Amino acid sequence: MRMFSRVEASQRLDALIRDSDAPVGALLLDLRRLARLNESYGYAAASQCLERITTHLVSVRENKGGVIYLGQGLWLCPVPRVTHPSLLELAGRRLMEALPSRIVIDDVTVLPRFFLASASTDADCNTGERLLLHAEHALRLAKSQHRPYMDYRDVPAPLRLEHWRIEAELYEAFKANALQVWFQPQVSLSDGRLTGLEALLRWESETRGPVSPELFIPVLEHSGFVFELTQWIFNSSLRQISPWLRKHPSLRLAINLSGNFVHHEELCTLVTNSTGIWDTSPHQVTLEVTESSLMWDWQTAISNLEKLRVDGFGVALDDFGTGYSSLLYFKDLPATEMKIDKAFVQAWRHDNHAEALVETLVQLAHRFGMTVVAEGVEDRDTAQRLRGVRADIAQGWHIAPAMTADRFEAWAGAWQPGPEFTGSSS
Repeated sequence: MRMFSRVEASQRLDALIRDSDAPVGALLLDLRRLARLNESYGYAAASQCLERITTHLVSVRENKGGVIYLGQGLWLCPVPRVTHPSLLELAGRRLMEALPSRIVIDDVTVLPRFFLASASTDADCNTGERLLLHAEHALRLAKSQHRPYMDYRDVPAPLRLEHWRIEAELYEAFKANALQVWFQPQVSLSDGRLTGLEALLRWESETRGPVSPELFIPVLEHSGFVFELTQWIFNSSLRQISPWLRKHPSLRLAINLSGNFVHHEELCTLVTNSTGIWDTSPHQVTLEVTESSLMWDWQTAISNLEKLRVDGFGVALDDFGTGYSSLLYFKDLPATEMKIDKAFVQAWRHDNHAEALVETLVQLAHRFGMTVVAEGVEDRDTAQRLRGVRADIAQGWHIAPAMTADRFEAWAGAWQPGPEFTGSSS
């Protein structure tokens, strides 16, 4: 197995750039935990594993730009013509799907896992060296955040000082215990009874005031402390709400999983440890994941979620319809709940087709045995229409905004559902 130098790899990319009438892409594939592989099975077995992967990649990449092995479990796969950015993402997804899920060497089974990064040429990146640098930059960020895939275009713009300011301030707020977990109620559309609540992160900055989650959550997802903060959110949520959950065993607490964390090898341990510490039944906890967060390491994500389902946790597919959707994938999801994104729900006000779409999603979820939660319910009419298409649960400002744990308990004690939930006349 020949190993190419960085100079040779850059020269190969330069040649492709010269000969191409379209942008050229680079996929950089990294074998996770190579050092552990060496320690566990020895260098000979690890070398065989690398050779098997290289041979497999060469067969998969035949007539598609080839494969360049850079050493240390790192492969460069050039993509000659990237006429649209989505084609590079598609090439990366197909490469990940084609990789072997297991390799048997002398009766030892190795389960290889990978990080993947991509980059493509543009006005500011028109040499092989620069293209390789961009792919390496994306790979470093993917590895630091345990993200299975990262494209250079998705790297939080290094030149945008505001992003780094927000991340630094967010980190300081986290360390100073200045972040809060609030809770938003969820109620049954059939009778208005309280069915659960969702934990939501809130940040009130000393200098910025209340910071919108739409601003800081994307920054958090790309930060280097997202795993530490996710663990804090789990424990903070359960610490505040677990006594109340024990009094009301029919209610469920929904907690969002970071998109980067769904594939993490410590996910199951973190979640089960948290419920154990706070004496909470897994059957009262639902883990919310976005469909797009599952796609780049489907096998690991599904394996993690299946283990958690066996332990009794619920799994909600969040923001359904806004990411990469495929019924071939959907049918294999170990999900107990579908959350219909507020964009679909609120579109009823100005889109005659939106109601039919929501009704179709409800029927689909029910056919797969899922409960349907509709987000963004902001008025009585929307609640009534959701009830009409047989959605199960509503969440939104019409019921209540997110609030502190103390306010939530007071709200729950005073909640009286209106006629839009009970079906009675107003």
